[in-house]
Amino acid sequence: MKINLDCVHYRSEKPCAFARLCDGCPEYLPVDKPERGGERVLIIKTAALGDVLRTTSILPALRRARPSARVTWLTLPSALPLLKGNPNIDELAAIGSAAASGVFPAAFDLILSLDKSPAECALATALRAREKRGMGITPLGAIYPFNPEAEYYFSLGLSDELKFRTNKRTHADILLEICGLDGASPEPPQLVLTEEEKRAGRELARGAGATSGARVLGLVVGAGDAFANKTPSPEKWAALASAIKKAVPGVFLLILGGPGEEPKMRAVAAAIGGAATVVSPTTDLRAFASIIAAMDAIVCGDTLALHMASAVGVPAVALFGPTCPAEIDMFSGGEKVVSSVECAPCYKKECNLNPNCMEAISGEEVAQAAAEALRVDIPGGPRYN
Repeated sequence: MKINLDCVHYRSEKPCAFARLCDGCPEYLPVDKPERGGERVLIIKTAALGDVLRTTSILPALRRARPSARVTWLTLPSALPLLKGNPNIDELAAIGSAAASGVFPAAFDLILSLDKSPAECALATALRAREKRGMGITPLGAIYPFNPEAEYYFSLGLSDELKFRTNKRTHADILLEICGLDGASPEPPQLVLTEEEKRAGRELARGAGATSGARVLGLVVGAGDAFANKTPSPEKWAALASAIKKAVPGVFLLILGGPGEEPKMRAVAAAIGGAATVVSPTTDLRAFASIIAAMDAIVCGDTLALHMASAVGVPAVALFGPTCPAEIDMFSGGEKVVSSVECAPCYKKECNLNPNCMEAISGEEVAQAAAEALRVDIPGGPRYN
């Protein structure tokens, strides 16, 4: 039996897109066929989930710069749903999978190593490639930038003054520079939902009790536990909800969050006093994205939900305390509301300041930003209709 191991459609662990055996297959297309340019590009970006999603913003410019290249993205299994169905990715490989085992002996024309973790940097350093951009690792275990264009990004991790005070460039802009695409304009992240997935999100909004014609605002109250105070306390969320309902009469509030955040979601609902509905959290990232897509706008911290909103075109009111607002593009509209506390941003995992950065955020400012976001003209009216 003949097996075309060099075919661009070959997947090793499952049938190819054409579900044929290789003998006599008319779809056989070698990776190094001249009309493809013979280029292979590997993107290594594994964590965190929000960072993986926002890194997809490089894909349109990469595809324009190398239209015939075969693009492989190596990530963690948990991040695969965020990349599934993206037309600018030819091959997805999860670390530890059979697909990934085919990546390791391969040679590439370009490796984009966009993590700063030792394991991923070591992998990028060990793999064969004509050109490497992003982060590598020395024999002594020190992470360093492969190319001069990655030095600025690298230096942000070395200087709090540069990252917290001086830098005014967005993450998307810096990524384009690292990848040699700095002539391009930053574009939104990409998350490709099916029509069925979008419909499921709208049905959930209906099921939560949203009435026809009402504007639906999602309050994404969770933010993981990487940093302290990435989103407000339940009591602060209640104050924000009260201010929003005064500014936007008739707005329908849904409380959103991820796995493990239901206790906080319930606490927020109790603090609000029945003026908002809790949407049960899901472990399915694409289902969560479909819920975001069904909102007319959301209020959230600097979280995965913010990048999902950018990817699906939903305006966001983003609350910034411990993380850097300058690094974030508001691609889908909405506004940044930045804490006035002098020590923010800080990236601290613990904080005993009272009031902390999130408690100091103005409810009136958030309410005004939410009102502006909800007035954005959305073809067809409210998203769940």
